Amino acid sequence: MRRTEYLGARALTLVGLVAIVTYVVWRIGFSLHDTALWLSLPVLAVEVGGFVGTAVLAWALWPATSARSADGLGTTLAAEFVDVDVRVDVVVRVDDQPEHEVRSTVLAVRDVLNTAQLVLVDLSARPEIAALATEFEAVYG
Repeated sequence: MRRTEYLGARALTLVGLVAIVTYVVWRIGFSLHDTALWLSLPVLAVEVGGFVGTAVLAWALWPATSARSADGLGTTLAAEFVDVDVRVDVVVRVDDQPEHEVRSTVLAVRDVLNTAQLVLVDLSARPEIAALATEFEAVYG
């Protein structure tokens, strides 16, 4: 997402949370008068629980800020706590998937940080997957 889309999503999230808080305050302050409390209080509890659930979901889905490193790769703030010297191999198991799906997976793996080597395990032994592995300098097996 672009920066403006992030800002728009955050603004809409905050507007939604403010609207929910406003509704719950109105509900507590004005609509509970002259009602049967045995029915109104459980409904109010469900509405407050819905607000809490919405707030937790908004917090969980809030986009993490990212910083650009000198090489132009975006890294999240959580990457500061990861040992960047550790390199891992990535194994992609291919059976009957079409070539375009395997290609998109290989392209996505290229963007993963700290990837040492890509291994394509082709259970159907297709020549087009072998060519794809050669194209992306992956180990084919």
